[in-house]
Amino acid sequence: MPCWAQSEEEDKSPDTQDDSQTLLLRATCMDNSDTLWDHLFEDESQQTALPSTLAHYFAQLRSDSPGDALNRQREAFMARWITWAMQQNNGDVLVVCGGWHAPALAKMWRECPQVINTPELLLLDDAVTGCYLTPYSEKRLDVLAGYLSGMPAPVW
Repeated sequence: MPCWAQSEEEDKSPDTQDDSQTLLLRATCMDNSDTLWDHLFEDESQQTALPSTLAHYFAQLRSDSPGDALNRQREAFMARWITWAMQQNNGDVLVVCGGWHAPALAKMWRECPQVINTPELLLLDDAVTGCYLTPYSEKRLDVLAGYLSGMPAPVW
């Protein structure tokens, strides 16, 4: 979601993701979420079951939590684009998103209005856009600054 479209509203709702993760760490006797992730998903012998295992993991982690205000806003934005993409296509649409968002988006896009216009994008005259490939060896991929999606040593 573009930063200019995000609300600066403070959300005081409890962090269900942290609570669920803490319970899972205790239940599995794992030290931290990286160790848990490696144990559950980074073993190449588990590749066949990976899609269903990930779906189950994130569904349990998310449960029925609506997420905080920023996540709700971001997911509404993503759901509109998914709905728009589905209207442009006769087949499936691949959505690349964080696993936390997947359970909510799978429901939300279906609840969008039947006819949706192309979601608005703010056009900036001096904006530079493009597509860039970044190798996993890029040290900044593992820096948890601002957005908490550091990727320590992914197999994939």
